[in-house]
Amino acid sequence: AIATLLQGHGSYEPGEHGGHLNPPLYLDIAPVQPDIETAAKRFAEAEKGFTYGRKGHPNAQILERRLALLEGAEDAFVFASGMAATNCLLLELVKKGQKLVTQLSMYGGTVGFLKKDFTDAGREVNFICDPFDTREWQAVVDGNTAAIWVEMPSNPKIGLVDMESIAEIARSRDIPLIVDSTFAPLFFKPLDWGATIVFRSGSKYENPGGTSLLGFAMGPKKIISPIRNGRYERYGAPASPMDSWLAEVGMRTLELRMRRQSDSARLIAAWLEAHPRVKRVYYPGLQSSPDYHLARKYMPEGCGAVLAFELYGGRKEAGRFMKSLKIFKHAVNLGDTRSLDTYPAGTTHLKLSKEDLEEIGITDSFIRLSIGLEAPQDLSRDLEQALRKT
Repeated sequence: AIATLLQGHGSYEPGEHGGHLNPPLYLDIAPVQPDIETAAKRFAEAEKGFTYGRKGHPNAQILERRLALLEGAEDAFVFASGMAATNCLLLELVKKGQKLVTQLSMYGGTVGFLKKDFTDAGREVNFICDPFDTREWQAVVDGNTAAIWVEMPSNPKIGLVDMESIAEIARSRDIPLIVDSTFAPLFFKPLDWGATIVFRSGSKYENPGGTSLLGFAMGPKKIISPIRNGRYERYGAPASPMDSWLAEVGMRTLELRMRRQSDSARLIAAWLEAHPRVKRVYYPGLQSSPDYHLARKYMPEGCGAVLAFELYGGRKEAGRFMKSLKIFKHAVNLGDTRSLDTYPAGTTHLKLSKEDLEEIGITDSFIRLSIGLEAPQDLSRDLEQALRKT
Protein backbone atom coordinates (compact mmCIF):
# COMPACT_ATOMS: atom_id res chain seq x y z
CA ALA A 1 0.00 0.00 0.00
CA ILE A 2 1.16 3.55 -0.74
CA ALA A 3 0.78 4.63 2.90
CA THR A 4 3.17 1.87 3.97
CA LEU A 5 5.73 2.58 1.25
CA LEU A 6 5.75 6.27 2.13
CA GLN A 7 6.94 5.41 5.63
CA GLY A 8 10.03 3.78 4.16
CA HIS A 9 9.12 0.13 4.53
CA GLY A 10 10.90 -1.66 1.72
CA SER A 11 13.21 1.26 0.91
CA TYR A 12 15.01 1.87 4.20
CA GLU A 13 16.48 -0.73 6.53
CA PRO A 14 17.75 0.70 9.85
CA GLY A 15 20.18 -2.20 10.24
CA GLU A 16 22.07 -0.98 7.17
CA HIS A 17 22.55 2.44 8.78
CA GLY A 18 23.70 1.81 12.32
CA GLY A 19 20.19 1.00 13.56
CA HIS A 20 18.93 4.56 13.13
CA LEU A 21 15.15 4.78 12.74
CA ASN A 22 15.62 8.02 10.83
CA PRO A 23 18.22 7.91 8.03
CA PRO A 24 21.46 9.59 9.14
CA LEU A 25 22.61 12.65 7.24
CA TYR A 26 25.68 11.56 5.29
CA LEU A 27 27.81 14.67 4.70
CA ASP A 28 30.93 12.98 3.33
CA ILE A 29 32.04 13.89 -0.18
CA ALA A 30 34.63 11.13 -0.46
CA PRO A 31 34.36 8.25 2.05
CA VAL A 32 37.32 6.09 3.05
CA GLN A 33 37.71 3.07 0.76
CA PRO A 34 38.75 -0.23 2.41
CA ASP A 35 41.34 -1.18 -0.22
CA ILE A 36 42.31 -0.49 -3.85
CA GLU A 37 40.57 -3.59 -5.17
CA THR A 38 37.22 -2.68 -3.61
CA ALA A 39 37.58 0.96 -4.67
CA ALA A 40 38.25 -0.11 -8.27
CA LYS A 41 35.16 -2.35 -8.30
CA ARG A 42 32.98 0.42 -6.89
CA PHE A 43 34.20 3.01 -9.37
CA ALA A 44 33.69 0.52 -12.21
CA GLU A 45 30.11 -0.13 -10.96
CA ALA A 46 30.98 -3.81 -10.48
CA GLU A 47 30.19 -3.51 -6.78
CA LYS A 48 27.78 -1.25 -4.90
CA GLY A 49 29.30 1.34 -2.63
CA PHE A 50 29.67 5.05 -1.97
CA THR A 51 32.57 6.47 -4.00
CA TYR A 52 32.25 10.22 -4.48
CA GLY A 53 29.48 12.77 -3.90
CA ARG A 54 29.18 13.72 -7.55
CA LYS A 55 28.28 10.11 -8.40
CA GLY A 56 25.57 9.97 -5.73
CA HIS A 57 25.48 9.34 -1.99
CA PRO A 58 23.58 7.31 0.66
CA ASN A 59 20.87 9.94 1.29
CA ALA A 60 20.07 10.12 -2.43
CA GLN A 61 20.07 6.31 -2.65
CA ILE A 62 17.55 6.00 0.19
CA LEU A 63 15.26 8.50 -1.53
CA GLU A 64 15.74 6.82 -4.91
CA ARG A 65 14.62 3.45 -3.59
CA ARG A 66 11.48 5.04 -2.16
CA LEU A 67 10.67 6.80 -5.44
CA ALA A 68 11.20 3.64 -7.49
CA LEU A 69 8.89 1.63 -5.25
CA LEU A 70 6.15 4.28 -5.31
CA GLU A 71 6.19 4.60 -9.11
CA GLY A 72 6.63 0.89 -9.78
CA ALA A 73 9.89 1.66 -11.59
CA GLU A 74 13.00 -0.48 -11.88
CA ASP A 75 15.28 2.37 -10.85
CA ALA A 76 15.28 6.07 -9.92
CA PHE A 77 17.73 8.86 -9.42
CA VAL A 78 17.72 12.25 -7.75
CA PHE A 79 19.08 15.45 -9.32
CA ALA A 80 20.03 18.84 -7.93
CA SER A 81 17.02 20.38 -9.71
CA GLY A 82 14.29 19.60 -12.20
CA MET A 83 16.19 21.43 -14.94
CA ALA A 84 19.34 19.40 -14.22
CA ALA A 85 17.25 16.27 -14.72
CA THR A 86 15.73 17.67 -17.93
CA ASN A 87 19.17 18.46 -19.38
CA CYS A 88 20.66 15.07 -18.55
CA LEU A 89 17.65 13.07 -19.73
CA LEU A 90 17.01 14.77 -23.04
CA LEU A 91 20.62 15.30 -24.12
CA GLU A 92 21.25 11.60 -23.42
CA LEU A 93 18.15 10.20 -25.11
CA VAL A 94 18.09 12.51 -28.14
CA LYS A 95 21.40 12.36 -29.98
CA LYS A 96 22.83 15.07 -32.22
CA GLY A 97 20.75 15.34 -35.39
CA GLN A 98 17.74 13.60 -33.84
CA LYS A 99 14.39 15.06 -32.86
CA LEU A 100 12.22 15.41 -29.76
CA VAL A 101 8.44 15.76 -30.08
CA THR A 102 6.68 17.58 -27.26
CA GLN A 103 3.96 20.13 -26.47
CA LEU A 104 4.25 23.91 -26.29
CA SER A 105 1.84 24.18 -23.38
CA MET A 106 4.16 23.31 -20.49
CA TYR A 107 6.65 24.79 -18.01
CA GLY A 108 8.35 27.84 -19.51
CA GLY A 109 11.81 26.77 -18.31
CA THR A 110 11.55 23.53 -20.27
CA VAL A 111 10.44 25.41 -23.39
CA GLY A 112 13.35 27.81 -22.98
CA PHE A 113 15.87 24.97 -22.67
CA LEU A 114 14.48 23.22 -25.75
CA LYS A 115 14.47 26.36 -27.90
CA LYS A 116 17.99 27.43 -26.90
CA ASP A 117 20.42 24.93 -25.33
CA PHE A 118 18.85 21.81 -26.82
CA THR A 119 18.91 23.15 -30.38
CA ASP A 120 22.35 24.74 -29.85
CA ALA A 121 23.56 21.21 -29.06
CA GLY A 122 22.46 20.04 -32.51
CA ARG A 123 19.11 18.56 -31.56
CA GLU A 124 15.74 19.33 -33.13
CA VAL A 125 12.40 19.87 -31.40
CA ASN A 126 8.87 19.79 -32.81
CA PHE A 127 6.20 21.44 -30.66
CA ILE A 128 2.65 20.13 -30.89
CA CYS A 129 0.15 22.98 -31.18
CA ASP A 130 -2.82 21.02 -29.82
CA PRO A 131 -1.58 18.34 -27.37
CA PHE A 132 -5.13 17.02 -27.03
CA ASP A 133 -5.22 16.04 -30.71
CA THR A 134 -3.66 12.57 -30.93
CA ARG A 135 -3.64 12.80 -34.72
CA GLU A 136 -1.18 15.71 -34.53
CA TRP A 137 1.23 13.65 -32.41
CA GLN A 138 0.89 10.80 -34.90
CA ALA A 139 1.65 13.10 -37.84
CA VAL A 140 4.74 14.75 -36.31
CA VAL A 141 6.47 11.65 -34.88
CA ASP A 142 8.68 10.16 -37.62
CA GLY A 143 11.75 8.00 -38.15
CA ASN A 144 14.07 10.73 -36.85
CA THR A 145 12.16 11.13 -33.58
CA ALA A 146 14.23 9.80 -30.67
CA ALA A 147 11.83 10.54 -27.80
CA ILE A 148 8.48 12.05 -26.82
CA TRP A 149 8.10 14.39 -23.81
CA VAL A 150 4.67 15.00 -22.30
CA GLU A 151 3.76 17.21 -19.35
CA MET A 152 0.59 16.02 -17.60
CA PRO A 153 -1.07 17.88 -16.00
CA SER A 154 0.49 20.75 -17.92
CA ASN A 155 1.82 24.00 -16.50
CA PRO A 156 0.08 26.39 -16.13
CA LYS A 157 -3.33 25.37 -17.58
CA ILE A 158 -3.56 21.98 -15.82
CA GLY A 159 -4.24 20.35 -19.18
CA LEU A 160 -4.46 16.60 -19.79
CA VAL A 161 -3.79 14.48 -22.87
CA ASP A 162 -4.84 11.00 -23.96
CA MET A 163 -1.75 9.37 -22.50
CA GLU A 164 -2.64 5.86 -23.60
CA SER A 165 -2.83 6.90 -27.27
CA ILE A 166 0.47 8.81 -27.15
CA ALA A 167 2.13 5.83 -25.45
CA GLU A 168 0.95 3.64 -28.31
CA ILE A 169 2.57 6.04 -30.81
CA ALA A 170 5.85 5.82 -28.86
CA ARG A 171 5.61 2.02 -28.70
CA SER A 172 4.98 1.72 -32.42
CA ARG A 173 8.21 3.66 -33.09
CA ASP A 174 10.13 1.94 -30.26
CA ILE A 175 11.07 5.27 -28.67
CA PRO A 176 10.89 6.33 -25.01
CA LEU A 177 7.99 8.38 -23.68
CA ILE A 178 9.00 10.71 -20.84
CA VAL A 179 6.17 12.10 -18.72
CA ASP A 180 6.52 15.09 -16.42
CA SER A 181 3.97 14.44 -13.64
CA THR A 182 5.14 17.24 -11.30
CA PHE A 183 1.59 18.54 -10.79
CA ALA A 184 0.06 15.23 -9.67
CA PRO A 185 2.39 12.73 -8.00
CA LEU A 186 0.54 9.97 -6.16
CA PHE A 187 -2.67 10.50 -8.17
CA PHE A 188 -1.23 9.90 -11.65
CA LYS A 189 0.97 6.88 -12.44
CA PRO A 190 2.40 7.38 -15.95
CA LEU A 191 4.15 4.00 -16.03
CA ASP A 192 0.77 2.29 -15.69
CA TRP A 193 -0.32 3.99 -18.92
CA GLY A 194 2.70 3.18 -21.06
CA ALA A 195 5.28 5.82 -20.14
CA THR A 196 8.96 4.81 -20.18
CA ILE A 197 10.28 7.40 -17.72
CA VAL A 198 8.55 9.50 -15.08
CA PHE A 199 10.09 12.91 -14.42
CA ARG A 200 9.23 15.36 -11.64
CA SER A 201 10.46 18.55 -10.12
CA GLY A 202 11.04 17.36 -6.56
CA SER A 203 10.93 20.83 -5.05
CA LYS A 204 7.12 20.65 -5.02
CA TYR A 205 4.91 18.15 -3.18
CA GLU A 206 7.76 15.89 -2.07
CA ASN A 207 9.40 18.91 -0.43
CA PRO A 208 6.49 20.36 1.60
CA GLY A 209 8.35 23.30 3.10
CA GLY A 210 9.56 24.67 -0.23
CA THR A 211 13.16 24.58 1.02
CA SER A 212 15.07 22.52 -1.55
CA LEU A 213 15.65 22.27 -5.29
CA LEU A 214 15.35 18.66 -6.51
CA GLY A 215 14.60 16.70 -9.66
CA PHE A 216 13.51 13.06 -9.99
CA ALA A 217 13.62 10.50 -12.79
CA MET A 218 12.17 6.99 -12.48
CA GLY A 219 12.43 4.28 -15.12
CA PRO A 220 14.39 1.32 -16.48
CA LYS A 221 18.01 0.67 -15.53
CA LYS A 222 19.08 0.46 -19.18
CA ILE A 223 18.25 4.17 -19.56
CA ILE A 224 19.16 5.40 -16.08
CA SER A 225 22.53 3.65 -15.64
CA PRO A 226 24.31 5.32 -18.61
CA ILE A 227 23.13 8.74 -17.40
CA ARG A 228 24.14 8.05 -13.82
CA ASN A 229 27.63 7.02 -14.93
CA GLY A 230 27.92 9.76 -17.55
CA ARG A 231 26.23 13.16 -17.73
CA TYR A 232 24.95 12.94 -14.14
CA GLU A 233 28.52 12.82 -12.85
CA ARG A 234 30.10 15.09 -15.47
CA TYR A 235 27.49 17.84 -15.07
CA GLY A 236 27.65 17.77 -11.28
CA ALA A 237 23.92 17.08 -11.21
CA PRO A 238 23.35 15.11 -7.95
CA ALA A 239 21.26 16.66 -5.17
CA SER A 240 22.88 17.50 -1.85
CA PRO A 241 22.57 15.06 1.09
CA MET A 242 20.57 17.62 3.07
CA ASP A 243 18.04 18.24 0.28
CA SER A 244 17.64 14.48 -0.23
CA TRP A 245 17.17 13.95 3.50
CA LEU A 246 14.51 16.68 3.71
CA ALA A 247 12.56 15.16 0.81
CA GLU A 248 12.71 11.71 2.43
CA VAL A 249 11.18 13.12 5.60
CA GLY A 250 8.61 15.13 3.63
CA MET A 251 7.44 12.14 1.62
CA ARG A 252 6.20 10.39 4.75
CA THR A 253 3.20 12.72 4.81
CA LEU A 254 2.79 13.01 1.02
CA GLU A 255 -0.48 11.10 0.81
CA LEU A 256 -2.15 12.93 3.69
CA ARG A 257 -1.15 16.33 2.34
CA MET A 258 -1.97 15.68 -1.29
CA ARG A 259 -5.43 14.30 -0.62
CA ARG A 260 -6.31 17.26 1.60
CA GLN A 261 -4.85 19.79 -0.84
CA SER A 262 -6.49 18.17 -3.88
CA ASP A 263 -9.89 18.10 -2.19
CA SER A 264 -9.52 21.77 -1.26
CA ALA A 265 -8.43 22.68 -4.80
CA ARG A 266 -11.57 21.07 -6.24
CA LEU A 267 -13.74 23.08 -3.82
CA ILE A 268 -11.92 26.35 -4.62
CA ALA A 269 -12.12 25.69 -8.38
CA ALA A 270 -15.88 25.15 -8.15
CA TRP A 271 -16.26 28.28 -6.01
CA LEU A 272 -14.27 30.40 -8.51
CA GLU A 273 -16.24 28.99 -11.44
CA ALA A 274 -19.45 30.35 -9.91
CA HIS A 275 -18.00 33.80 -9.18
CA PRO A 276 -19.26 36.62 -11.45
CA ARG A 277 -15.83 38.30 -11.65
CA VAL A 278 -14.08 35.17 -12.90
CA LYS A 279 -14.05 34.62 -16.66
CA ARG A 280 -12.82 31.00 -16.79
CA VAL A 281 -11.41 28.32 -14.50
CA TYR A 282 -8.89 25.63 -15.48
CA TYR A 283 -9.09 22.46 -13.38
CA PRO A 284 -9.70 18.98 -14.84
CA GLY A 285 -11.60 17.86 -11.75
CA LEU A 286 -14.52 20.15 -12.67
CA GLN A 287 -17.34 18.48 -14.61
CA SER A 288 -17.39 21.50 -16.92
CA SER A 289 -13.74 20.97 -17.90
CA PRO A 290 -13.11 19.62 -21.41
CA ASP A 291 -10.54 17.32 -19.75
CA TYR A 292 -12.97 15.91 -17.18
CA HIS A 293 -13.34 12.56 -18.98
CA LEU A 294 -9.53 12.22 -19.07
CA ALA A 295 -9.31 13.11 -15.37
CA ARG A 296 -11.82 10.37 -14.55
CA LYS A 297 -9.74 7.90 -16.55
CA TYR A 298 -6.20 8.80 -15.49
CA MET A 299 -6.63 10.48 -12.09
CA PRO A 300 -9.91 9.25 -10.55
CA GLU A 301 -8.73 9.90 -6.97
CA GLY A 302 -7.73 13.54 -7.44
CA CYS A 303 -6.21 16.10 -9.80
CA GLY A 304 -3.75 17.77 -7.46
CA ALA A 305 -3.63 21.12 -5.73
CA VAL A 306 -2.97 23.45 -8.69
CA LEU A 307 -5.66 25.34 -10.60
CA ALA A 308 -5.75 28.41 -12.78
CA PHE A 309 -8.28 31.04 -13.80
CA GLU A 310 -8.76 34.20 -15.83
CA LEU A 311 -10.29 37.42 -14.58
CA TYR A 312 -12.37 39.82 -16.60
CA GLY A 313 -9.90 42.53 -17.51
CA GLY A 314 -6.14 42.39 -18.00
CA ARG A 315 -2.77 42.85 -16.31
CA LYS A 316 -3.96 45.78 -14.20
CA GLU A 317 -6.86 43.82 -12.71
CA ALA A 318 -4.66 40.75 -12.16
CA GLY A 319 -2.05 42.85 -10.37
CA ARG A 320 -4.64 44.52 -8.14
CA PHE A 321 -6.18 41.15 -7.28
CA MET A 322 -2.87 39.50 -6.39
CA LYS A 323 -1.69 42.46 -4.33
CA SER A 324 -4.95 42.33 -2.34
CA LEU A 325 -4.55 38.69 -1.30
CA LYS A 326 -3.64 38.14 2.35
CA ILE A 327 -3.34 34.36 2.83
CA PHE A 328 -2.11 33.52 -0.65
CA LYS A 329 1.53 34.51 -1.20
CA HIS A 330 2.90 35.57 -4.59
CA ALA A 331 5.63 32.96 -5.21
CA VAL A 332 6.58 30.90 -8.26
CA ASN A 333 6.35 27.49 -6.64
CA LEU A 334 3.61 24.92 -6.11
CA GLY A 335 2.81 21.93 -3.94
CA ASP A 336 3.79 23.82 -0.77
CA THR A 337 1.78 23.42 2.43
CA ARG A 338 1.01 27.15 2.10
CA SER A 339 -1.24 28.55 -0.61
CA LEU A 340 0.56 30.43 -3.38
CA ASP A 341 -0.44 32.59 -6.35
CA THR A 342 1.60 33.03 -9.52
CA TYR A 343 1.34 35.28 -12.58
CA PRO A 344 2.75 33.04 -15.39
CA ALA A 345 2.88 35.74 -18.11
CA GLY A 346 5.28 37.75 -15.96
CA THR A 347 7.28 34.95 -14.28
CA THR A 348 7.39 31.25 -15.21
CA HIS A 349 6.50 31.89 -18.88
CA LEU A 350 7.97 35.39 -19.24
CA LYS A 351 10.55 34.31 -21.84
CA LEU A 352 7.97 32.85 -24.20
CA SER A 353 7.17 34.98 -27.22
CA LYS A 354 3.89 36.84 -27.45
CA GLU A 355 2.85 34.43 -30.21
CA ASP A 356 3.63 31.39 -28.03
CA LEU A 357 1.66 32.84 -25.11
CA GLU A 358 -1.32 33.49 -27.35
CA GLU A 359 -1.12 30.00 -28.84
CA ILE A 360 -1.24 28.26 -25.45
CA GLY A 361 -3.80 30.68 -24.03
CA ILE A 362 -1.87 32.52 -21.32
CA THR A 363 -3.56 35.91 -21.18
CA ASP A 364 -2.78 39.08 -19.23
CA SER A 365 -5.41 38.14 -16.64
CA PHE A 366 -4.29 34.50 -16.21
CA ILE A 367 -3.45 33.51 -12.61
CA ARG A 368 -2.27 30.17 -11.21
CA LEU A 369 -3.07 29.05 -7.67
CA SER A 370 -1.44 26.33 -5.62
CA ILE A 371 -3.72 25.34 -2.76
CA GLY A 372 -2.10 24.59 0.60
CA LEU A 373 -3.31 23.10 3.86
CA GLU A 374 -5.28 26.13 5.07
CA ALA A 375 -9.03 25.76 5.62
CA PRO A 376 -10.86 26.07 2.27
CA GLN A 377 -13.37 28.52 3.74
CA ASP A 378 -10.53 30.85 4.79
CA LEU A 379 -9.05 30.65 1.29
CA SER A 380 -12.37 31.44 -0.38
CA ARG A 381 -12.86 34.43 1.93
CA ASP A 382 -9.41 35.70 1.00
CA LEU A 383 -10.17 35.27 -2.71
CA GLU A 384 -13.54 36.99 -2.30
CA GLN A 385 -12.14 40.12 -0.66
CA ALA A 386 -9.44 40.35 -3.37
CA LEU A 387 -11.93 39.80 -6.21
CA ARG A 388 -14.07 42.66 -4.92
CA LYS A 389 -11.11 44.97 -5.55
CA THR A 390 -10.61 44.07 -9.22
